Amino acid sequence: MKTKLLQLLAVSFVFTGCATVPDDIAPDDFTRGAYRQIQNETVWIDGAVYGFAGELENRTATAVRFLLSQENADAIFLRLLTDAKPAGQLYALCGLYYVDRERFDKEVEAFRHDTREIETTSADVTGRDKLCDIVFCPFEDSQTERIVLKRGESLQQWFLAHKGEMGYGDISGGADPERIVNPNFGEE
Repeated sequence: MKTKLLQLLAVSFVFTGCATVPDDIAPDDFTRGAYRQIQNETVWIDGAVYGFAGELENRTATAVRFLLSQENADAIFLRLLTDAKPAGQLYALCGLYYVDRERFDKEVEAFRHDTREIETTSADVTGRDKLCDIVFCPFEDSQTERIVLKRGESLQQWFLAHKGEMGYGDISGGADPERIVNPNFGEE
């Protein structure tokens, strides 16, 4: 897994090498490559894998997972909230969800009324969505509950606690950060 991660980050570094990355934030090539991958991302993919059967790996989700292992992950994700393109900012929020939950709760509010649109992919469906709708899902249905994870709770635990109820997720409730960071959702 670690070799595959390093290969993905090396490829990302080659393709996104034109962006400037502060040395104090990303001191080595792999960290700079991961930073650039998120910084330059233009498509929001709501999970670690996508495609008809989940056969494609989301390289930006891989970059988020790598950056979470860095000592200064909080500073990296905060910097990406200002340095990254809009889709990259969403990935930065997902990282921040894990390293500084209080700061995450404050930062998501900046997206509550953000109507900029970006390209999105969910499983094998592509489209365009507003940032505010990705961060705070507006979907309402009396048959479906919004997923809001408690601190330390996984999606698997949420579904077990809700006994098979349908749920819809977003970034602010923690479902999308969990799908980005946990590529093995459902295999627990």
